[in-house]
Amino acid sequence: MDLQNKVALVTGGAVGIGFAYARELLRNAVKHVVILDVSPKAGEEAVEKLNAEFGDSKSFFIAGDVTKSAEFEDAFTKTLQKFGSLDILINNAGIVNETAWAKMIDINFNGLVHGTFLGLKYMGKDKGGVIVNIASIYGLDPVASFPVYDGTKHAVVGFSRSIAMSHEKTGVRVIVMCPGITETPLVAGAVDGALKLLDVETVVAEIKTYAFQKADSVAEGMVQIIRNAPNGTVWVVEDGKPAYQVLIPDRFSMKASALLEQISNLIPKYPVYYFRDIKFEMQIKGKNVLLTGGAKGLGFAYAKELLRNGAAHVAILDCENSNGEGASERLNVEFGKGRAKFFACDVTKPQELEAGFRNTVEVFGSLDIVINNAALMDDDQWELMISVNVNAVIRGTLLGLQYMGKDKGGKGGVIVNVASIFGVTPFPHCPIYVGTKHAVIGLSRSFAMPYHYEKTGVRILTLCPGVADDVGKNQEITNLEESTPGSINPINKLPSPKLEISVAHGMMFIIRSAQNGSVWVAEGAEPVYEILIPDCLTMKMAAKDGQ
Repeated sequence: MDLQNKVALVTGGAVGIGFAYARELLRNAVKHVVILDVSPKAGEEAVEKLNAEFGDSKSFFIAGDVTKSAEFEDAFTKTLQKFGSLDILINNAGIVNETAWAKMIDINFNGLVHGTFLGLKYMGKDKGGVIVNIASIYGLDPVASFPVYDGTKHAVVGFSRSIAMSHEKTGVRVIVMCPGITETPLVAGAVDGALKLLDVETVVAEIKTYAFQKADSVAEGMVQIIRNAPNGTVWVVEDGKPAYQVLIPDRFSMKASALLEQISNLIPKYPVYYFRDIKFEMQIKGKNVLLTGGAKGLGFAYAKELLRNGAAHVAILDCENSNGEGASERLNVEFGKGRAKFFACDVTKPQELEAGFRNTVEVFGSLDIVINNAALMDDDQWELMISVNVNAVIRGTLLGLQYMGKDKGGKGGVIVNVASIFGVTPFPHCPIYVGTKHAVIGLSRSFAMPYHYEKTGVRILTLCPGVADDVGKNQEITNLEESTPGSINPINKLPSPKLEISVAHGMMFIIRSAQNGSVWVAEGAEPVYEILIPDCLTMKMAAKDGQ
């Protein structure tokens, strides 16, 4: 793309990397840059600096909050009214604050999703344009100090790669940039916003494992990829060096059975992360289990298989209208009175989910296994879907650590967070769902880092089933123009898991034997298999080799 005479909009552009992007774009002949930010004072100061350097009216500030739909869209309409067009959108707004993680999800993922669709709407196919969605180096690697932030940035990568697959329809290139650790106010305040389960020294040490860089270096990389990067690609800028592309492998290429020896020689950063030297042999017999979304489908299959394998009790947490009572009655008829109990629970409501954990422990006396399975697959209700698929999984993980962690007086245990094959595979027909499942993998691997496991004694695993009927195969896909209500659902072309063989049996296997932090896939008629997700360095090498 030739940047001359182009109009750009940068969210979160008043300070830090966002301001550096705006400045570098103007330095490279962009005609106008619009800065959207929540801080009027910082925004006005930024525009004053830019206009003093590049000329009056070269930059323009709009006060707005990316989490407020009307304000966000107003920025696009004002941009077109003032400058007549929009050619470049940089979705940069973001925060690092694990203590306010729901707000962080709202800004880092929800806001970016909304911004992307607004960009597609206001650029239009005839004119086209470029959208750069800002993830992070933590969108590719796990991090103990910022597991929810890590999840939001994994979500950005998965969502962006999926929406980019509709390029023929939109005419807009969608690219992902993953900056490394950069000297900005965001990073300066990161220690205060870290997960409170960690001590300050650990947080600082983890941040320092990455080389710091100046914001100007990232901005130069931004101009590079806007000009030249192919649609759907993912780029990293770190250590003050030029941007480089990473090649994210598909799930078949990540099968552990084929890659373990190759990958182990290429991952110097986290050699103990996979705990290859530790053999887990957890017995399901006699264990108490809490299972969200367990009234039907895969969830019910998990409950049934757990009891068949000797679990003492299974608590099913599901919506009031899910017929959870009927599900528990069927299980009690088959396996014995009192073995299963239903607790009505909307996982999107924190008080209800916490009550579900508390009631489970009060009734059964202890808790050994948590399966965060509740999910929604409906991009038309994407904000609710994010709340179910991401927020509830985070709450369930934190509650599991609270009730089972050795540091909290518990005995340790297992948490299985259920993602999807779309957590490791882009798919254009449900890009936001894809993002939510990438988030589950990112946050689960981060919560499973050695610091947490050594402290809590809780293994955290991820299971990625194929798409089952109860999750989305029978739903109409309506979020893309070419898919209309009642049309053939493209998800139906994907391999379905066999409930009993591929998923429920696989769930039992990983609970018993899987190493902490590992990720497993169950699809078609295959047995469950582990995948090894390479780190950023490995994916850089793969891109260089053209693999």
